[in-house]
Amino acid sequence: MNRFFHIAGIVWFATSFLIEWAGWNHVLTALLGAVLVSVVILSEKPPLWMYAAAAAFCACACFRVVYDQARLAPMQVYEGHTVELCALVTGRESFRNSRRWTLRVLADRSPKAMVGEQIRVTGFTLLDVELGDVVKCTVELDSLDADRSTLYASGIRFTGRFLDEVSVTGRNDCDLTVRFARLRERLSSSLHRILPNGEGSMLSGILFGVRSGVPPAVRQQYARAGAAHLLSVSGLHLSIFNGILTVLLRGLPVSRRRCSLAQMAGTVGFMGLTGFSPSVSRAGLIMLVWRSASLLGRDSDALNSLGFALVVLLICNPYAAHSLSLQLSYLSVMGICAFSQPFERWMVRRLGIRHGKLPGMVSVTLCAGVLTQPLLCWEFGEIPLVSPVVNLILLPVFPLLLGCGLAAALLGCFPSLSIAARVCGLTAGILMRQTNQAVAWWAALPFASVSVRERYVILWMGISVAMLALLWAFRVPKPKIRYALVLLVLCLLVGKVSSQAVWGGRMRIAAAENGTTLAFAYGRQGAVIGAPVSDEDVQNLTDFFRFCGVKRVALLVAESEAALDENAVQILAEQFPLEAAFSLERCYGFEAELFGRVWFYADRQSAQHITVDIDGLRLVKTFGQEPAAAHLLVNGRNEWVFAPGYETPVDDRYFSSKVISLRLAAEPTALEQACSDSKRL
Repeated sequence: MNRFFHIAGIVWFATSFLIEWAGWNHVLTALLGAVLVSVVILSEKPPLWMYAAAAAFCACACFRVVYDQARLAPMQVYEGHTVELCALVTGRESFRNSRRWTLRVLADRSPKAMVGEQIRVTGFTLLDVELGDVVKCTVELDSLDADRSTLYASGIRFTGRFLDEVSVTGRNDCDLTVRFARLRERLSSSLHRILPNGEGSMLSGILFGVRSGVPPAVRQQYARAGAAHLLSVSGLHLSIFNGILTVLLRGLPVSRRRCSLAQMAGTVGFMGLTGFSPSVSRAGLIMLVWRSASLLGRDSDALNSLGFALVVLLICNPYAAHSLSLQLSYLSVMGICAFSQPFERWMVRRLGIRHGKLPGMVSVTLCAGVLTQPLLCWEFGEIPLVSPVVNLILLPVFPLLLGCGLAAALLGCFPSLSIAARVCGLTAGILMRQTNQAVAWWAALPFASVSVRERYVILWMGISVAMLALLWAFRVPKPKIRYALVLLVLCLLVGKVSSQAVWGGRMRIAAAENGTTLAFAYGRQGAVIGAPVSDEDVQNLTDFFRFCGVKRVALLVAESEAALDENAVQILAEQFPLEAAFSLERCYGFEAELFGRVWFYADRQSAQHITVDIDGLRLVKTFGQEPAAAHLLVNGRNEWVFAPGYETPVDDRYFSSKVISLRLAAEPTALEQACSDSKRL
């Protein structure tokens, strides 16, 4: 079978991702694509996949040039400036100390280039603003740097903060996005009312994508157990929703054609209810294509439908390729479509199990993770060894959990059906609690996951998976596959040795995002500037120190004496012994030597910031926004600021922090020290 759209989807997706990630020049990439298309056309009878690959590469590159110049370039000039806007409130989300609104810019008294774009605005005070309100406001826009692609992938063009009062000038209750947001908020509130404990927040996150109610510790447990995909609304949830809808429609006296139309309408409704997230949109488009093909009497191929849906999504938003949910969803579905049936037949032939659903369930579970493991390691740094077992246990229960939770949310909106809603909610709450307990038990096992956070190891994993998948697809003999495995292992060993030689003796420094702590790790010793204030801060510090092999914290410096009395500091002390902990307001300056060659000190007169001298490199951590002379500066928002000529790569994949690595100079031996002293004399 010729899978034109499947090949085109893979190439379009890879090109769209690499153009931004590798920093390719858009115009040169488009010219290269045109040359490739010309070469393929002039070639003598090239295969169809070559046509698909060349056409997708050229189309993606040309489309990116037009899209960036026509749509993004005119509005990027407003980044970092203060603008007055008239906007429609299309979403809101509450956090512990703040609230976040999603606004769509309207044409009235707003910059023309920003009209129709989505803005995510943060406020730290309570505002009397509801969904559907038309507001007039002044917003200080952020300068988007590393987060640009991620925000664009979710449809957000700007982030910022409210400066002055927000005035409501009208309402728009007819907007479709507002209606879906209101319905999502109403259903979420219904679940919280029926299940006031943590189960209601968990179900809201699982069903509607309201992630603020899911505690970070629970997310980490699910990631360690290999069940993090259950917390993110994706194609799995849409498939379960369609399955429940199919069961309900079968009991009604309707034709098959009307059932298909009803399922298509339900698919669109579920997509809107989850905010048209990229992963759900990808699954929804596949479902719509498959249903449309069956209505028209045509056969549909899963891989072709997958590729077609991906191309449509990337045409609507070229930056959707940077969405982690879309990447995981696409790779898992492609692994299932490509490998599940052959692997199931192999299991039946080898194990002799010819009846029951166990071979199919095991095959789907394993094949869904084949292509996603390198990406999961890159993002989360974990290889969950217990993932197949955990998913086999949870997947049979998950449809009932989602069905009862959705029924409780819907029935809870009608007071006359409160008893039925409570019955469904009680069932969903019990299942949610048991699921959380099962995940926590498996995640607590010492062998639950293996930490893999080094870039070269993850790169080796990705290359290995891609090569072995290609060798399997081309039916290469087993001796050659074993030979390829030996070469891949040799590449891993070479990378290990070279990485140790280049990065041996390095110190990692982590600045917590949306926090106040700056953590140092070198060998078995650590240091913290700024006291943690929440359980999430402690969890991030614990993960960072454990990954770096830290056994004790030699120094903890807080800004105030009250910060040392926080419960979070006591929890951190239980995890890692604190050798010295004090506040700046009590000591009026200090001076300390850590790691054998790094000096920490504060000015004895003001003590408004802490300076760290790292082999002549000056790093300053300030608790406010005042400037300081430094090569590396961490300001009051815990943001890295680099002096010209001292830029260094920042890793923000793990620990909810932005981490840099600095290599400390090797300590001189006794002979070298003696020679140096004799020369000095």
